[in-house]
Amino acid sequence: MTGILTAIPTACAVPQTDLKVTGDPDLTISGNVNFFYGGVDYVGVTQTGTVTYGPSPSGSCAVNLSLTASFEGNAAHTVKSCQVTGTACGATVNQSCM
Repeated sequence: MTGILTAIPTACAVPQTDLKVTGDPDLTISGNVNFFYGGVDYVGVTQTGTVTYGPSPSGSCAVNLSLTASFEGNAAHTVKSCQVTGTACGATVNQSCM
């Protein structure tokens, strides 16, 4: 199963700060989910676009992040692997989400 979603974040607050994030103009989220014998086997999601942030600091930056996760073929759908990679506001991201 595949799909594309356009998200338009508007003044999303970052907890415990005055920082707010807004799409410039939006973020595109695309992904796919594979099923194996009725259970989720794989999830892949990519988020691309530009965001603005402020008030202090303020600016705009590009986001290009991917999340991939694979699952065991058991009834509990145990996560085998999960990784977030890409770039966000000029920073390289390569992080396990386990």
